[in-house]
Amino acid sequence: MSHRRTGASIILVVAIAQMSPRLVVSQGVEELAQILAAEDSRRWDAELLATSLKNPEPLVRRTAAMAIGRVGDWRGTELLFPVLLDPDTSVQTTAMFALGLLEDTLAVRPILERLRAVPAISQDPAVEGVAALAKIGGPEAAAFIASLLDGTSLAALENPDPLVAQALIDAWRLRDEAPVSALLNYVDHDKEDWRWRSVVSLSRLQAPEAGQLFLRALADKSPTVRAAAAGRLTKRYAARSGLDAETCMDLLANAVNDPDGRVRINALRALATFRHPETGPAIAVGLDDPVLNVRVQAAQALGRAGGPLAVTELTRVFTSGGDFFALKREALLGLSRSDSAAFTAVAATWGESGDWRLRAVAADGWGRVLPGPHPDKPAFLTDPDSRVVAAALGAWSRQVPDPTNDLIREARRLISNPDPVVRVAAAGVLGSVADPNDVSALGAMFQQAQSDAMPDAAWAALDALLMIADASAEGESKVLLRFLATTPRPSNYLVRSWAERNWPLALERWGPAYPIETQLSLQDYRAVAERFLVNLGEAYPHVFVETERAGTLEIELFGPDAPLTVQRFLSLVDRRFFDGMRWHRVVPDFVLQTGDPRGDGWGVAPGAVRDELNRRRYRSRYVGMALSGPDSGSSQWFLTLSPQPRLDGAYTVFGRVVGASPGLTRLTQGDRIRTIRR
Repeated sequence: MSHRRTGASIILVVAIAQMSPRLVVSQGVEELAQILAAEDSRRWDAELLATSLKNPEPLVRRTAAMAIGRVGDWRGTELLFPVLLDPDTSVQTTAMFALGLLEDTLAVRPILERLRAVPAISQDPAVEGVAALAKIGGPEAAAFIASLLDGTSLAALENPDPLVAQALIDAWRLRDEAPVSALLNYVDHDKEDWRWRSVVSLSRLQAPEAGQLFLRALADKSPTVRAAAAGRLTKRYAARSGLDAETCMDLLANAVNDPDGRVRINALRALATFRHPETGPAIAVGLDDPVLNVRVQAAQALGRAGGPLAVTELTRVFTSGGDFFALKREALLGLSRSDSAAFTAVAATWGESGDWRLRAVAADGWGRVLPGPHPDKPAFLTDPDSRVVAAALGAWSRQVPDPTNDLIREARRLISNPDPVVRVAAAGVLGSVADPNDVSALGAMFQQAQSDAMPDAAWAALDALLMIADASAEGESKVLLRFLATTPRPSNYLVRSWAERNWPLALERWGPAYPIETQLSLQDYRAVAERFLVNLGEAYPHVFVETERAGTLEIELFGPDAPLTVQRFLSLVDRRFFDGMRWHRVVPDFVLQTGDPRGDGWGVAPGAVRDELNRRRYRSRYVGMALSGPDSGSSQWFLTLSPQPRLDGAYTVFGRVVGASPGLTRLTQGDRIRTIRR
């Protein structure tokens, strides 16, 4: 009897042991799904989050801490303080990051106490704590970061080097409170990485005290440091720091011959800001560079420098530049800046092309040379492709700060155009005029925009209406009575979010932007949690980007860091949404960007995904979600071509290029993607 009971007990214990992991996983997925749902809707759920922070599973606690930061409600600040003492280092680290996202000054002292505590905090949360202090700012945070850099910190760490490195790269976030004098001491440091970090921070701060150090850094043995220094030596910075403009131009001209393409690109970009014909010979060297994107940057720089040499060389490039759209585009636009006659002599080949992209570039150039309709130029404003119309109206309005009657008439004609980008340009004109008689038309435009895939036209209408309201008592009265009083709460949270940031009266009328209806069910969130947060074996899927000019790029996606972003991206890949698209934006040594079905930089897929800001840093070849405002991610995404710390914590990082990718830097604006597949 007793033997049988013992046997039964053993069987029961074994059964429980075998079932327990599944049960734990099931319960964990359920709680994770609820956290994801609250985070995604930006809904403050104090009970859920407080309970989840005490869950026995570190994954649940970590996810809850991250959700508090992403929801962005300061009521979460104090909930995170005890989590800084969590027994799991990864949870502590996430809590530090979340406090940085909240940017609540109430968190400064608890973070400092944790950094100075004995026994010492682990390295990862300590580094994230330094980053959080830089984001939050204030005198105490700035003093601590300065103490890290000058070696007087009381932080209880055996090895402070990782904290120093983080302080160097994030010090610029402190703005006027940044420890500039301490940063200056690192520009000549033995460690290459620290030199680069200090140059980046000083550059972001535009610190005039660093001028001579930047000049010296042009000769640094590290090309990364040289590139960062070259990019800062603009005409504006030279004047701000008291540097001799001729000296800067001479040294940048030498840097155009640097053995590293990144340095050449940044030197050319900086030379362009001087807009001086004397720089023409040095810039022109770049037109025959073996790296195509250096040639593109040189064409742009030469167009801004101007002068006879620029006209000759840009004409040569445009007429014999092969099939490189990006290069010929910059050559044609450069001619429009340098010499109207030279531009007119060659522009017809693009202005009358069957390719809308070429006509749009020509329209941009003509807008500079001969604003508005004219018998000597193509009728871009009645082009059959609305993307050309948008380019033409935008170019015209940029060249005429005070709109002429002709421009105003054209804007009023186009304010109801089916293309939202045309309406954006038209609304910009009417907003600058600030005529109360345009309120009704702008109100109708706002209503029309409710069915657009993108929020930009709705934003443009609101911006124009706000400008009218601010310009006169009559305008304010008409906007209040004819628009705000009669317009119901917009269903698009991105429109409400714009109002929340920019127009207090609209916020009062419509209420807050958040929480939102995400159109996802709890089961959808369960599936995401199980796929990317629990089953880590499948959490880092790979996709392959087949390009026409640069071979195939392999991208690893960061499911645990940005699960909803990765889920959306994969759904677009599976629909073949990206097939045949172009890299519509390429900024040499900065980013490649794609995902626009229109091809002009404005298009997106229907729907949006909220920001999933995470601890990943934008190193070279990392993948991020492009935005037109907070929480506006859709289908446009970018690849970094160099480290971009200024993007950290501002754009969702959701992947990276893996393996050899020598063709990445060969991609230029207009190059096509054949397909993206799993």
